[in-house]
Amino acid sequence: MTLENFKDHINKNFSFLKKKKILIALSGGVDSMVLTYLLHHLDYNISVAHCNFKLRKEADEDQLFCKSVATQLQIPFYTIHFDTRKYAIDRKQSIQMAARELRYEWFTKLMDENKYDFLATAHHLNDSIETFLINLSRGTGLKGLIGIPENENRIIRPLLSFSKEAIKNYAIDQKLEWREDFSNQEDKYLRNHVRLNVVPELEKMNNQFLNKFQKTIHYLNQYNELINNDLKRTLKEIVLKEEANEIVFDVERLLNLKPLETYLHLIFSPYGFLEMKDLMNILNNVSGKQLFNDQYRIIKSRKQLFLIRNTIISEEKIFLEKEKFDQKTLNLKDFVRNLPFYHQTEIEVDTEKLIFPLVLRKKKKGDFFFPFGMKGKKKVSKFFKDEKLSLHQKEQVWLLENGDGKLIWIVGLRLDDRFKLSKNTQKVSKISI
Repeated sequence: MTLENFKDHINKNFSFLKKKKILIALSGGVDSMVLTYLLHHLDYNISVAHCNFKLRKEADEDQLFCKSVATQLQIPFYTIHFDTRKYAIDRKQSIQMAARELRYEWFTKLMDENKYDFLATAHHLNDSIETFLINLSRGTGLKGLIGIPENENRIIRPLLSFSKEAIKNYAIDQKLEWREDFSNQEDKYLRNHVRLNVVPELEKMNNQFLNKFQKTIHYLNQYNELINNDLKRTLKEIVLKEEANEIVFDVERLLNLKPLETYLHLIFSPYGFLEMKDLMNILNNVSGKQLFNDQYRIIKSRKQLFLIRNTIISEEKIFLEKEKFDQKTLNLKDFVRNLPFYHQTEIEVDTEKLIFPLVLRKKKKGDFFFPFGMKGKKKVSKFFKDEKLSLHQKEQVWLLENGDGKLIWIVGLRLDDRFKLSKNTQKVSKISI
């Protein structure tokens, strides 16, 4: 590795960096030191950010070292202290996961506040190999085998094509100083075990292992691109509706995909659904069946499959006093935003039948009303069924209740017949969404 071949690599793969503001994650280790010096020598607009996780007795010395590097290079320096152990305990996380969350949350905040275009990290080829092997050992799809991306979501990794050995040799040749994290030599963590034991054995088997691996990753990335292009075309055919918190699929078209399990994995694994048997069961089952995880749920409703981001179903009641009426009109749009469907945007009711405060609430067991244009009462649950509302849609409907407990309006869907205008109506009030 030389400055010249790094420059060629940057010009070929990171030409977009010219005139951009780059924040470098600087730990003080050899990798981030080499990255900082290379980008500085190539005259990029860089700053460095150092996280002190307070996990090692040398942590404060690492911080001072990084600050001295920034001073020597005359570049901006940011630093922060974290109580990483407390953060991990409070969230019942591993130390590694806690440290990752803390640093990337801070990096994102720094970038947004100081208008940095990219965060540069010093991940290298050996990191990519370790990630590949760890994912392989746990079981993964193609995405888990393509290694670490060079450029993703404002994060760039300019050293990803270079081996750890090449980076360290460059540092020695250039007489660079760096800090050693001796915890990297401990065998108690999975990544360290792979680095210290598994990769060396693979290199013994084939002294060209790193080069062969790099070519394999290149091919896998190309295959992944082909698959993603196909998936985009397929999604256009099977997705009926896509919104911020909901995607609706056509069940029949989903079931016709071949090979079905592969497509289900590609579509739903990014949302945390990894058990293909469960997905197959819900597709072939009756309406109303659901799958859950921490962030999403999947609901089958007749010929549609709903992928929904979990939200807390509101149990609150919103009380609307008479003063809310503006020139005989009550507008509910500030209270019932993002209704997924509606037939009515406005109703007219007999003012003298209104008893305040009116109440906006969600459905509860036993609710009934007298649908406008029909004789007799109907349970709200039966009305929802007749309207062919999915479970998710039912959860989003609001009911407007009179002060005496009678339902005035299934908001956006049906007025209660008891509040309609008649020949005896003296005053008219409008309610809209």
